[in-house]
Amino acid sequence: MSGRADNPGAGSKIQINSTNAGRIPGGALIEKAVQTPFNYGNHLVLNLKEPGFTSARRIVKAINNYFGPGVAAATDGVSIKVSAPVDSSQRVAFMSMLEQINVESASPAARIVFNSRTGTVVMGENVRVRPAAVSHGNLVVRVRQTATASQPGAFAEGGSTEVVLNSDVSLEEEASAIYLVPEGVSLSEVVSAINGVGATPTDLMSILEALKAAGALEAELIVI
Repeated sequence: MSGRADNPGAGSKIQINSTNAGRIPGGALIEKAVQTPFNYGNHLVLNLKEPGFTSARRIVKAINNYFGPGVAAATDGVSIKVSAPVDSSQRVAFMSMLEQINVESASPAARIVFNSRTGTVVMGENVRVRPAAVSHGNLVVRVRQTATASQPGAFAEGGSTEVVLNSDVSLEEEASAIYLVPEGVSLSEVVSAINGVGATPTDLMSILEALKAAGALEAELIVI
């Protein structure tokens, strides 16, 4: 005797205790071979971690001085094409020799890094400024409260003496000087000029941002 469970779909089957999903504790690792051009062709392409035409030119010059002219050629400021042996073992030895070549790095770009959370300001040595005037002043708002007694008149009927708070709000601006920053000054001179204004690291960030907006600061501002 055979039976069939009630099912609205004709001919369909009911699956019981059939797991079609699962969880792997700690996850899983799937490995797949990745094709690499290291062992193919007669040349290798070196990609610069910090792109720059000056760095690419110096690397090409150092490689050609070590192995001979025409071994390396820069395609742009990022990639350098280097002729390499076809044999894999010789190519590994060739790369080992490349790693031992010393190249003088190019001067870093002029950058100023702000850490808004800690108030840290770091400036590179290539930061330059154009002629500009810097003025720094703080507005101080003071709120004072004084207590006075309010009591009814001598012939008033009823009433009681109460304390009334009177608020006095004053706005003051601290005196500040205007400092003239000459053209082409170095990092130490920039810091000395801004410190002469009596600026804190937070104020220094505001001053440098204003100089950048005015077109007087030749540096890249980075806020982290």
